[in-house]
Parts: sequence; structure tokens; C-alpha cells
Amino acid sequence: MTAPINIHSRAWVAAAAYVGPGVTMHEGAVAGACAVVTKDVPAGDIVAGNPARSVAQRYLGRVTDA
Repeated sequence: MTAPINIHSRAWVAAAAYVGPGVTMHEGAVAGACAVVTKDVPAGDIVAGNPARSVAQRYLGRVTDA
């Protein structure tokens, strides 16, 4: 089975993580080291483990000059 893997801006896939075919890492999503990601990861979600599960959320607010 083949399908594209989509990794959006500000998303990060750590060392030795497996991201399966057809998975989308939405903006700011993080896959921890050695995670096995088989489902889409929502924006700002941090996943880890085998199978990957949500462990935390990232705040994706924009920093603006005062």
C-alpha cells in the first residue's frame, strides 16, 4: 500500500519515528522519538509511543512586536 505522507509547516518528526502511508502531520504537530504514527495528528498535538497517542498540546500562537 502506498500513499503520500503530508507534513505541514512547523510540524516535527523526531528521530527513528515511523509515519505510515497516508498520514498527515498537521501544522505544529510533533511525533516523539520512536513513535509509530498510523493516524493523522491534529494541529498542535504531541504524540508518542507505539502506537502513537496524544501526550500533550502545543500552543501555536503568533508572537507579535508590542
